[in-house]
Amino acid sequence: MRESCQRFIDRHPFMPWPLRSRTHLLWKNSYGEVWVKREDELSFISSGPKRRKHASFFAMALEMKVPGLKIAGSLFSNNSVAMAASARELGIPFEMLSPKAKSPLKGNALLNAMMSQTAAVPSDTFVTVPEGANHPWSLAGALTLGLDLEDDYDQIVCDAGTGYTAAALSFTLERSSLITLKVAPADLHLLTKDISKQLNLPMPPPSREIPVSSGLSPIGKREWLFFKDIWQNHGLLLDPIYTARSFLWTKQNFDQGQLPGKTLLLHTGGGLSLLGFEEEFKKLIS
Repeated sequence: MRESCQRFIDRHPFMPWPLRSRTHLLWKNSYGEVWVKREDELSFISSGPKRRKHASFFAMALEMKVPGLKIAGSLFSNNSVAMAASARELGIPFEMLSPKAKSPLKGNALLNAMMSQTAAVPSDTFVTVPEGANHPWSLAGALTLGLDLEDDYDQIVCDAGTGYTAAALSFTLERSSLITLKVAPADLHLLTKDISKQLNLPMPPPSREIPVSSGLSPIGKREWLFFKDIWQNHGLLLDPIYTARSFLWTKQNFDQGQLPGKTLLLHTGGGLSLLGFEEEFKKLIS
């Protein structure tokens, strides 16, 4: 199905943004190796696979001359902030559909509130963008992730919020098995079914779905200590909500021999989330 996905991508317009990320070795032991794909380096605001989805979404939005966007998402959504920033850059009017902000504001809630102050007057002609940019125009961009990596891993680990990236990735893998770590509830079967119809391709083998938190549950001491260790010893900044949990799960299972062979761990970005955790950072060095 990789060739079919490539043909779908080739038919779709894209913004002229870099969409290739590097891969490097992270951990190695007698059981195997863990490599990390640095999707976090694609962009700061629109980081990780979001950059890929936005690259095809906004190209299509410009081609279709959309009058504006309705951007859905929570107050703390990385995607909402990134969508609003790109829309502002490209001159596309938008309305933020986030809940009304309450004081005190911090992190993405503050950035979303500032963008909401300059949002356009709502219009029924605006195109609604669901949370996570899970829109048909985003699919071509989402598929580029799987074609930007070698399909020769024993397993690929991907964290999931809405699950769109993981669902799209499953269509591009022929040898590697996919492990989806669900940080928030996501109906991967439904998403995969919708993508299958859009691509006119059969359903791929289901990924191994593993819940790693109860919804967007509070970040525990274990995650914070691991966050600190990864920063001090590997120079990697992790999103405490998503990537810290997926990296921690991968490290624990790798050390226990549960991930034999060659593993690819996706760093899905999320650096904007760090803006809301200043007090937690201070505690890590106190």
